[in-house]
Amino acid sequence: MKNRYEPMKHLRDRLSELFQLCGLQGEPVQIIPAPALIRLVERLVRDDGLYSYLEGLDSQAERAVQAMKDRQLDDWNNRQNEERIARLEQELQTEQTRSEGVLKEQLSVIRDLIALRDKLLMRQSWLEEEAPKEENARKLAASQLRETARCLTNLGVDILEAGGAFDSRYQTVVETRPVETPDQIDQIAETFRPGYRFRGEILRPQEVILFAAT
Repeated sequence: MKNRYEPMKHLRDRLSELFQLCGLQGEPVQIIPAPALIRLVERLVRDDGLYSYLEGLDSQAERAVQAMKDRQLDDWNNRQNEERIARLEQELQTEQTRSEGVLKEQLSVIRDLIALRDKLLMRQSWLEEEAPKEENARKLAASQLRETARCLTNLGVDILEAGGAFDSRYQTVVETRPVETPDQIDQIAETFRPGYRFRGEILRPQEVILFAAT
């Protein structure tokens, strides 16, 4: 004969675990066997319906406990993911701030090199026009121009000194020159000042003298 008190205790324990998982506090229900006379009657009366009912309740309680554990695990995973995302966002923000600082320093150095290169180009032009015999000075200026160009290139700067057809995306006209042949129209006659591009952004367009029809 089945002992009805064992499934009752098992169900009670399941429900107590479920309540704890839900954050509810309570005292477990005491399940005390009935007096001897009642137990004798229980042995004589077979109540399969009661046992099936208790087993059904116990099965439902077990599924509820597992579902709550799964939910708590999901909540824990979600919290962990949120914490990881927050840390990654903070690290990304820190890296962006650091990168912005590095970029700002790079741009400062780049602009200084461009200003220095402009002065060297002016000096080279003056030497060619006013002191053509100063060969050593012209060689020094040319060497310094090559060095500043190398430094700019190493920093990721594109030096815009192209000839050929005019391109308004990268070039601006500072002067025009009459064409000698029709095929020279809208062609670059000379670079007045080089242009510079850094990370796709035009720091200064190439300033050109353009052939134009009169």
